[in-house]
Amino acid sequence: MAFYLIGSYINSIDDSTMQQLNAMSDPAANIYQESLIKGFFNCGIELIPYSFKVVSKKLYSQYSLFYKSWCSLYPNVSIKPRSYIKNFIECYFFLYKSLRSKLQRNDVIILYSLNIAAIISTLVACRKYHNKICVIITDLPLHMSTNGSIFYHIMKWVANKIIKSCMRKITCFGILSEYMSEYLPKHANYVVIEGIYSPCNLVNIPQPKIDGRILYSGTLAERYGIKNLLLAFNLLKNENYSLIICGRGDSEEYVKNMATKDRRIQYLGSIPHDEILQLQRTASLLVNPRTPEGIYTKYSFPSKTMEYLASGTPTLLYELPGIPKEYYHYCYSLNDQSITALAEKVDEVLSLSIEERTKLGEKAQQFILDTKNATIQCTKILELIKRT
Repeated sequence: MAFYLIGSYINSIDDSTMQQLNAMSDPAANIYQESLIKGFFNCGIELIPYSFKVVSKKLYSQYSLFYKSWCSLYPNVSIKPRSYIKNFIECYFFLYKSLRSKLQRNDVIILYSLNIAAIISTLVACRKYHNKICVIITDLPLHMSTNGSIFYHIMKWVANKIIKSCMRKITCFGILSEYMSEYLPKHANYVVIEGIYSPCNLVNIPQPKIDGRILYSGTLAERYGIKNLLLAFNLLKNENYSLIICGRGDSEEYVKNMATKDRRIQYLGSIPHDEILQLQRTASLLVNPRTPEGIYTKYSFPSKTMEYLASGTPTLLYELPGIPKEYYHYCYSLNDQSITALAEKVDEVLSLSIEERTKLGEKAQQFILDTKNATIQCTKILELIKRT
């Protein structure tokens, strides 16, 4: 019996190439898939990845992947009728041919994508042996993008209808949020896997805390609350406080502008993940300013939540519907979405004793390491597959 991962996983190649790939993809998705591979490996199963990726023509090639498997990379195309269809056909035939030549009876497919070509090609390839297919859903198609042309939205709507039809033939699902079950077929078999944490080498290395340092690392999008965080910090007059921001996004210029007005704000841009982890461990408080505004918050779990809590640094979050209630026992939280309330909460947390903050940070770290590690989370997926 073999297990195959169909998705977009790319293993580290060389630094310059990975920087280009990360600029055109979602690093969080890559981390999640790598955690799946490691988790299955810890359970005694080699998860063999077959990956498709839309990248620039300069990178049109094949690269070796984790556990000596292969990834085919396709040239980037603009959203036009011809290029959209061409991209679909290329993806479909690559996956279909790859799976058809490899699949045997009792093999299992883990599909990390609601990509229409990936779903259709997988279903067709599995038709001969009726292989089990488990789809991991981290984004719903209707909430994956708010931009694009009229044609893009029409194609997206059509694709969503086709995907919904195909999902009735899927064996089981791993979903990010309980609310995602509303999107699944009636009586579908599923398990909630909001995230998978793979411990890094930094976890057990003590790091001195810089008193008053607040850190945000992630997408600089207005809808994720970065402007609110900056405005709230502006209300804090304590000169010993500092705000470090890392990442890219549509609010990047706004962040740079605020940093020029307040010397306590430091914008580092997009930096390597290892450096972000170091900064998280030296901060006094990690903040995720994403508010529960918008229906998408029901169907998402901020990937930085686990990373923040695992750092051992106290974390401040808004109470989002997509985050399980158990997480709020291990962090500071608030419901009031006003700028003033956020500023007051940050000040309140930083005014607590170092001992009290350290205790909560350590409890949060242990919670993630003990209950959200790759082995525990992937065991849930394997048990679901065995039951269905």
